[in-house]
Amino acid sequence: MNKKTFSKKFISILAFVLSFTFACSPLASAADVDTDDVISPQSLYTPTQLWNWNNGPYEFSGVADSSDLYTNYYFTNASQVVIHVDNLHETERLKVRVIIKRDQGIQISTDTTYIEPGHSEEWTVNLDSNKSYFLRFSGPSDFEGWINRS
Repeated sequence: MNKKTFSKKFISILAFVLSFTFACSPLASAADVDTDDVISPQSLYTPTQLWNWNNGPYEFSGVADSSDLYTNYYFTNASQVVIHVDNLHETERLKVRVIIKRDQGIQISTDTTYIEPGHSEEWTVNLDSNKSYFLRFSGPSDFEGWINRS
């Protein structure tokens, strides 16, 4: 093997090893995470757990700088629900949507409500009791509330 071929192979292997090393290393540590982006108890993902209405109303709260948040639980077996939401944000209007839970495809909203900064809303939504639903909160947001079967 001549010197030129060896150099090309060495550089190729070195480039591969370095790219693999950087791809496998974490880009941020826990210390680098902005605590304003920590969401609790709401989720950045659609819910996978069913709420048991025997536990009473489902209470929720969440804060996000820009991400949409979802309730941690979805609900079903209700032909009508009452939703109460307090928008705790000082400057941003909160958009709350009732979404039909689907395994795949586009999320379908059955109800949308806007809540002005510092205000509360309580409203009733008619549902198909055979379908499952969850709430989606558009960011930025700071809110709390509950949902109950009526």
